Amino acid sequence: MTIAKMDHLRELVLTLLRDKNTSYFINLAKYVGDISAVDESQASYFIDNGILEEFDIYLGMCKKADKIVIAWVLSNFAANSPRDSESIAMSSILYKLMLLLNDKNYDLRKEAMWTLNNLCLYSEKENVIEHLVHSGLV
Repeated sequence: MTIAKMDHLRELVLTLLRDKNTSYFINLAKYVGDISAVDESQASYFIDNGILEEFDIYLGMCKKADKIVIAWVLSNFAANSPRDSESIAMSSILYKLMLLLNDKNYDLRKEAMWTLNNLCLYSEKENVIEHLVHSGLV
């Protein structure tokens, strides 16, 4: 059993993320991104348990360096599976990603664009692309 699959550890990470404490939120987000890159079932687990909502809230109050990390995690989630990609595309975080495309910081724009690119590449449902077009993203 790997450390990433230990349910109590994942629950602890989710609980701490819900606190939105800026002193450790982004480190937990990096952890989620790292374990999700190694084991794709982790991305689905965190998405199913509300991490997109937590990221959406945190994106509205964090500094740019943290936004880059969150966009990176979202990009990895979007490339994980059609189901995860579609979950992101249909969530409210999509609009924050669109706003990040207008930021002056190149790295932030790049990670937001990678996420949107992966949404288009990995979504299997036509309504996702349609939704992106109607949202003004594509």
